Amino acid sequence: MASAIFQRYTDNILLGVTPTATVAPSTSYSLATLATLNPAARVRWSVKTVTITFTISSAQGDILVIPMHNLDPGASVLTLTNGAGFSHAITIPAVQADGFPPTLVVDLTSFSSRTSTVWNLVIVSNSVNVTFGGCIAIYGPKRSFLGQAVGDNFAWGFHESETPNVLDVANEYGTPYVQDYGTVNRKIAVDLRASSPSGLTAIRDWFRANHGRARPSLFWPDPTSTTSGLFGRWSNTFDVLQQMETYKPISLTFDEWPKGQAL
Repeated sequence: MASAIFQRYTDNILLGVTPTATVAPSTSYSLATLATLNPAARVRWSVKTVTITFTISSAQGDILVIPMHNLDPGASVLTLTNGAGFSHAITIPAVQADGFPPTLVVDLTSFSSRTSTVWNLVIVSNSVNVTFGGCIAIYGPKRSFLGQAVGDNFAWGFHESETPNVLDVANEYGTPYVQDYGTVNRKIAVDLRASSPSGLTAIRDWFRANHGRARPSLFWPDPTSTTSGLFGRWSNTFDVLQQMETYKPISLTFDEWPKGQAL
């Protein structure tokens, strides 16, 4: 398993920017929703082809994140471009068995021309009218558990859990009544040991930049997997055991931000 990637809330170069688009969303939907970082909100179009453009102060983009969408799996319907000549066609992962798309996370750091004032999501010939959840983010710089000071390292493992939101009650005869709300809560609990003060500082600063649980960002525990990324938020308490040993144990819980119902 490759070293985990984590991004602070403040690393999002699109933060607070309302995009423009070549086609306006359908009535009652707003492009401003894409800046709310709420995957459960929706922006819908009545077309299958649209370009979404973010105009920002010049910044480097390293990691693209789109938690919720209805783009065609495996098809060449999405390309990320920028004003510096960057262009990358993105493969859409298969939809999960429960109907949800995995959070789309793409590491862009192997490409050049990643610094620009204009970033475009180009969607062409989707099979259905385009819909996005209310979150599109591009993070930079890339932060990794192996990307800290020279000689620093992390030892870590995690426990993943997933809970569908279901009402399950029984009547006086024990007959169950089940109401499936069609949504899911997912979380990762991480046991992490930082080998140096700089490693501990990096994780603490991630927590502080996110204001604990208040602000969402990215945790990608296994970058070799295109389906393991979580756009979500910390628990509300930073927990580290200070002891004489070199490694500092840290407890980290990261909850995926709900995506709403499957599209």
